[in-house]
Amino acid sequence: MATSSAPDPRTFTAWTEAFTYPIPTTRQLERRLRTDATAASTKLRDLVGASYRDLLDTANAIVDIHGQTEDVERLLRKVGGRLDVRGIERGGRNIREWRNRGGDAADRKERLKRSAMAGVLRGAVTYVEAVVTGEIGADGNTLTAAKVLVVGRLVGKALSARQEDADKKTVEVWGRRLGNARLKLLRLLDRRLQRPRGADDNIDPESITALVRDLSAFALATSSTPSEVLRHFHHVRLEAIRDQRLGPKSKSSLVRRLRLYFRTLKESKATFVDLMAASLKTLAAGTLLQDPCVKGLEQLGLDINAHWIDEDVRNFTPWTRHEELSKAKADELQKAWSAEALVALSETITVDLEGLDNIQTVVDGRKAFLQTWLTGRQYVRHLDERPALDRLRSPFRARIIALLSNRFADLESAVHDPLAQLLSDETSIEKPPSLWSADITSHDVGQGAVSFKARIVTARRGHSPSITTMLVRFDAAAESIAQAQILVKQMRDTKWDDDYDDASSDEDENSKDASISHDTLSNADPQAIQTALAHSTTTAYAKLDAFLQEQTGTSENLTKINCNAPNAPGVLVLRVLNELRARAPQGDHFLNTQQHLQAKLAQHVSTQTAPVLASALRRTYVSNHKGDAGFSLTMLWDNSDPSLPVQPSPAAIRVLKHAVQIMGDLGPDLWGEKDAVQMLKSELFTVVREAVQTCVAVVESNKGASQNIQNGHTSSGGDTTQAEGSESKTKDRTIEGNDHNGTEVKEEPVAVGGNSDLMEGVGAQKKQKLVQLLFDVLYLQRALAPAADTDGIPDVLLDALGEPFDKDDTEELSRLRKAANDYWKRTYLLFGLLV
Repeated sequence: MATSSAPDPRTFTAWTEAFTYPIPTTRQLERRLRTDATAASTKLRDLVGASYRDLLDTANAIVDIHGQTEDVERLLRKVGGRLDVRGIERGGRNIREWRNRGGDAADRKERLKRSAMAGVLRGAVTYVEAVVTGEIGADGNTLTAAKVLVVGRLVGKALSARQEDADKKTVEVWGRRLGNARLKLLRLLDRRLQRPRGADDNIDPESITALVRDLSAFALATSSTPSEVLRHFHHVRLEAIRDQRLGPKSKSSLVRRLRLYFRTLKESKATFVDLMAASLKTLAAGTLLQDPCVKGLEQLGLDINAHWIDEDVRNFTPWTRHEELSKAKADELQKAWSAEALVALSETITVDLEGLDNIQTVVDGRKAFLQTWLTGRQYVRHLDERPALDRLRSPFRARIIALLSNRFADLESAVHDPLAQLLSDETSIEKPPSLWSADITSHDVGQGAVSFKARIVTARRGHSPSITTMLVRFDAAAESIAQAQILVKQMRDTKWDDDYDDASSDEDENSKDASISHDTLSNADPQAIQTALAHSTTTAYAKLDAFLQEQTGTSENLTKINCNAPNAPGVLVLRVLNELRARAPQGDHFLNTQQHLQAKLAQHVSTQTAPVLASALRRTYVSNHKGDAGFSLTMLWDNSDPSLPVQPSPAAIRVLKHAVQIMGDLGPDLWGEKDAVQMLKSELFTVVREAVQTCVAVVESNKGASQNIQNGHTSSGGDTTQAEGSESKTKDRTIEGNDHNGTEVKEEPVAVGGNSDLMEGVGAQKKQKLVQLLFDVLYLQRALAPAADTDGIPDVLLDALGEPFDKDDTEELSRLRKAANDYWKRTYLLFGLLV
């Protein structure tokens, strides 16, 4: 159905009339009202936006007019203050006096000339000072300042020649100011010549134009020839290359110096001779006062003063000698400078690198620097390629080697300083921590097991806090050296981009030069550094070894060093040596010193074990309580024919257990080296052989308890001193009275076996003792000297036993060896440190 059109809201007399219509009509009225409101807002916004800028310009103009009005009022107040009656009378009086003093027309003309030229001199000084102080921008104005300087110098010279005495002092003052302004202008030109304009790699026409303008200004201000200007330009750039203020010590400063070197060569070639000659020729084309740049300066006021200036000044034209420098001479100067600047560049790089202590930074700087050289070496074709490259890369190689030497010095001092301090005061040596100490067992593992594991490992290796600190410093220095080796590998793997392309040269020759350069950079330098690294490694460890030898007394003679306690100096040094040997590169570093201390340690253990062995053998094989009564040795023999021992006597077990106990007291970590254990075994077996020989002699003599075994020798033999015998007897009484567990040992009568064939011709008791002693020797030989041969068995024992034990291939001896080996396989875990 058709809907009626909505009424016009503008015809309503009250807002309630809108709700007298049906709901659809009311909604139409709402939509119309919203549309009209939006349209009105948009229209109003457009109108305001269109007129806003006009209103803003008008407001700015009003503000400017207000400021100008204030300036005019201030000036009028100043002028009005001066225009009083007395001031006007004084001015009129001065004019009359000046006219009366003026004399004739010639004098007045001369005064006007002096006044005009003095004004030009003051204006010249003012303009040059404004340029050098920055009041007037230097870009584009340095050449104008040089022209004004020349004009001022000419005018000042003319005034000095004709000035009256009354005004000569004033002229001298302005002349000195002009001279100072000239020096400042030259310094400004030097600063502008030092800093290239635009990008470091490429030169653009604007930068060349500015450079030519500054060089022309220098030539005009100093009356220099083109060759002198080129030499000065080279000198300024050489000082810029040497300037330590070029930038902070970093790889960018190194590259910046090399780019300045190449930039100078490119700008010299682009500027000299043609552009510079053209610029100087332009200066000589007309008089200075007619130059538009000079003529239009307000400071000089030449529109009024030019008429009164002397004619020779007005007609002065610079003599620039623009044709003085030939192309060949310019090339010769450039080649000479490039060689001199290359030397200066190498020296400056050396100084820069001394301020870099990070090898990574030096290696990165080397790569960036030499890559820049390879990219721009087409500008130095006149130089010999190989010497130039060697001169530039040698500072980097020398600095890397020096930094490596410093790291090796840190490696040496990490051990040398703290160890020397500890050895100088033995009371400061701490005992190694116990694995079951309260600090470890009560350690908080709430933060993870890493620290707990580290403390266990530290205790297991016997590291005291001082050793731990020492090794941390050593590992840090060693890690830095390892990182340096990685950097050397990176140097060898570096890929070089070479854009060298000389169309006028032979292609094969260019390829050969590039190949030589790449081979030198990627192989020769890393190889030299690697050689120096190996030499420094050997030297550092050799110095440490010499220091340790000096401390332990092995460099001259085998002086005594205390190894009798876990915190003894010798034990401390040996622990440090073991760690250093584990960390040292392949080689025999510290080997002699380590073996010396291991031998000392083995001597200490063997010395402490010898009395126990002597006492145990005496208790087992020599009766010392009831005449000839001995121990029952055949109780555990086998039942074969003949009957032989199958297990060692308590003496053999006791001596091994005692040795292992001493080893554990000193520290289990000291016996991790196989050589140390073998050395100890050798010392112990020597003690065993001596003790067995003495024991056999005692048994053979059948003297029983009348003789005592002391440290492998009889007391009746006359070889042992009275002090040794007294010490041994004291130990014997202690050990004989109790067994290993502290219980009293009772003697039993010897039970003679029933093998009459084996014992024929020899006393049964003596035979049993000797056979059991042989088994003990074989068992100890298996434990201490694994080589199964008869060389370890004392000859006196075999001779005493006689047949069938005096031959190596007898069945009885083979059975004893097999039984000893089998028993050792069953019991070796009891003696873990000796295995």
